[in-house]
Amino acid sequence: MKVIGYYYNIKDILKHHQIKSDELIGSTVQLCFSKNDIENPEDIIEEMLNKNIAKIISINQDIAKIMLEYPIPENVFKKYYLEEIPIYE
Repeated sequence: MKVIGYYYNIKDILKHHQIKSDELIGSTVQLCFSKNDIENPEDIIEEMLNKNIAKIISINQDIAKIMLEYPIPENVFKKYYLEEIPIYE
């Protein structure tokens, strides 16, 4: 099963940058992580950096619906995206 997007709470982002949620719709996003967060960085780091590109397509309250440009395998998503709720294809 592949993950094609996820739901992400943007409350802190909105507060920190003092912007309205509708200003973020259409924005390109990429979740950050470091090699220290990954058990075998050589196995996944390049692929994740290249395929971890997404767009915010809608926002409901403080929850953004974010769609990935490239689907990510479910096991990879669940291992490295700890707080996000996946959207499956």
